Amino acid sequence: MSKVHLPYPINDKSIIAKYDEPAKYELIPTEPLKAEYTPIGEKIDVQEGINCYITGSKDSKAGIIYFYDVGGYSDSIFQQADILAKHGYRVIIPNIWANERSVIELLDDE
Repeated sequence: MSKVHLPYPINDKSIIAKYDEPAKYELIPTEPLKAEYTPIGEKIDVQEGINCYITGSKDSKAGIIYFYDVGGYSDSIFQQADILAKHGYRVIIPNIWANERSVIELLDDE
């Protein structure tokens, strides 16, 4: 059994992650992303101005809510979700930034 102390900022030594057995699920093989890609999922409107990208079978036994990074709600993110979907997951990506990229001012040194 492996014991791992969780990294900063969770540095309380009383919290230990234990791995008694190997993962039950197979690893998802990686594949290179394509520069030109057409998403295979669909976008649905949740409310005015907010939508979600959904991909994968409705019969999937596991789902993933995918929160994208500062790069934005884009075909490359949809492609990553489609890769997960090909391996049996139902993936939902909420458009949390409403089609805007992150605000550069938030990355200031201060």
